[in-house]
Amino acid sequence: MRARPGNPLRRDRYNAVNTMFCDGSGRRRIWIHPRCVHLRRHLEGLLFREGTGEPEVGAKCKDMTHMTDALGYLVVAKHRIRFGETTFDADAMHPI
Repeated sequence: MRARPGNPLRRDRYNAVNTMFCDGSGRRRIWIHPRCVHLRRHLEGLLFREGTGEPEVGAKCKDMTHMTDALGYLVVAKHRIRFGETTFDADAMHPI
């Protein structure tokens, strides 16, 4: 089993996933299969609190962050993602 020394902030994971859907040059590097109905529903339905970048925790968004967080961790693990001074690289994961 391999584990990284820490995890990126939730906001950074969300930005990484959004960038994989469509970056500034219009390049798309991730697609969600149409049969992944739950993940698609969660991605489309997750709401954020105004000005915070944090997910809404009301009844409408109940349990919607689990799948989107998992997708964020997958994106960070499979692609070299740079956050500020920290680079999260799948090859740099440490065995535990």
